[in-house]
Order: sequence, then C-alpha cells, then structure tokens
Amino acid sequence: MRSTTFCCVTFLTAAPAYAEGRKFECTSVEDGSVIKLWQDAEGRHGHLDTPILSKDAQVLHGLHDKNDDLAAETFLVVDDDTVLTFTIDFKKLTYDMNAKGVINDIDHGTCVELTG
Repeated sequence: MRSTTFCCVTFLTAAPAYAEGRKFECTSVEDGSVIKLWQDAEGRHGHLDTPILSKDAQVLHGLHDKNDDLAAETFLVVDDDTVLTFTIDFKKLTYDMNAKGVINDIDHGTCVELTG
C-alpha cells in the first residue's frame, strides 16, 4: 500500500511539470507500435506509455556518452515484477527499449519531439 500511495503522490506532483517539459512520440521499427514519452521540466522524472505498460519513470543522464550527458537519457521503470529501460538518443532521435521480468521485450525505433 505504501508504494502505491508514493507512486500516486509522485504522479500528482509531477504531472503539471510534464505540460512544460518535453514530449516525444516514438515508433517501433519492429511492429509499428507507438510509444509516448513525457519528461518533466527539470528533466528528473518522466512517464512512459508503451504497449506493454504505462508507468512513471526516473530519468538518468549521461549513461551512454560520458563526454556529453545530454546526448542520451535513460528512462528507468522499476515495477514489482518488471524492470524497463528506455534510452532515447537526442542527436539521432532513436530509442532502444529493454524490459525484463514478467514482461520480456526488446524494441528499438525512431522518435519525434512534439511541440506544444
């Protein structure tokens, strides 16, 4: 119960920041499915809406290019039974997704940044 309450509080406090943050729509080259991605204005939290789950995420910077920590960001979702990493490369506008646990999935594709 405590983790559910924390999740809901985090979402409610972060939700207004998503309106002022970054939004992306990504398309899988594997099956054409669409993934929506939101990042708050501070760049610390986000939300992933994928065909396999829809969850809030922690945003990790600089995991892929130590010389340029803005080149890519990894959205991390740790659920009770699944760990999902979603890495977006801002220079190439591509993504790699990896889910392990009850849900196992690997995907990649292209993204566009949405305005407004």
